[in-house]
Amino acid sequence: MVRYLALCKIVELGSFTRAADVLGYTQAAVSQMIKSLEEEFKITLVIRSRSGVRLTPEGVALFPIIKNMVSNYRLLTEKVMEFTTFESGEIRIGISSEISKSYLSALVKDFSDIHTGVRFIIKQDYSYQLTDMLLQGEISIAFINHCEFPSISTEHIVTDHYSVAFNRDHYFSNYKSVSLGDLENESIIIDYNGVAENLKVAIAKAYITPQIKYTLYDIPSAIKMISNGMGVGILPTNLIKNNPYGIMSLPLDPTIESTLCVAYRNDVPLSPIVQKFISFIRDDFGEYSFYC
Repeated sequence: MVRYLALCKIVELGSFTRAADVLGYTQAAVSQMIKSLEEEFKITLVIRSRSGVRLTPEGVALFPIIKNMVSNYRLLTEKVMEFTTFESGEIRIGISSEISKSYLSALVKDFSDIHTGVRFIIKQDYSYQLTDMLLQGEISIAFINHCEFPSISTEHIVTDHYSVAFNRDHYFSNYKSVSLGDLENESIIIDYNGVAENLKVAIAKAYITPQIKYTLYDIPSAIKMISNGMGVGILPTNLIKNNPYGIMSLPLDPTIESTLCVAYRNDVPLSPIVQKFISFIRDDFGEYSFYC
């Protein structure tokens, strides 16, 4: 299995040298592993060039299967470890940009204090990337807003509502609420994760086409642009609370909900320690604030 793991690391890092460093082998040993695989398969899997390492067409075709093998082997080793070491194992978490790392750290710390043998790997990316990571077995659970894949289950943990954010000089400051129709001629600022499905449906029913002028890669940047008068934002209310730029916000009328869910695959068994962590989130989430 180590040969398949080596190939995955080489593709992930784009380098034999970096893969060898991460895996704790010499570069020559990693090269020999790939050569051994290629001789066994009687095909070339990777090509080295000055620009890095890339898969051959045959390698591209086989790589998803190999990644799945590595993911299943990791799950197998986690389960075996749990039989030999009390409540140990690895939990790989994916979080989107709107989730606060500091509060997630508090949740992880409290769980680790109870289950001392657990190891955590936390990755931050955009919601659609987290969904891909779940499907490929790269992470165990993800905190996302919405998912439509039948092989992914989601459990609702927080309900929020969308608000319109604007700077203090905007004429919305004289309003009591803002309708979707009020936004039709505004320059809209959104997070790269986009808007949740229920907001998209509401926009479609209102027969408007908002002018989404800026799409940002993180919430703090979006808030700063709003404060500079570059547009108005459509964001979950908790994301704009206590912001350092003093922007104002009003609820959308009618109210449109935004939900945060914990997601995990339902077509493969979860390790016991991951199941315990999901139960911990389900029971104790209210004590934490996950938003920026």
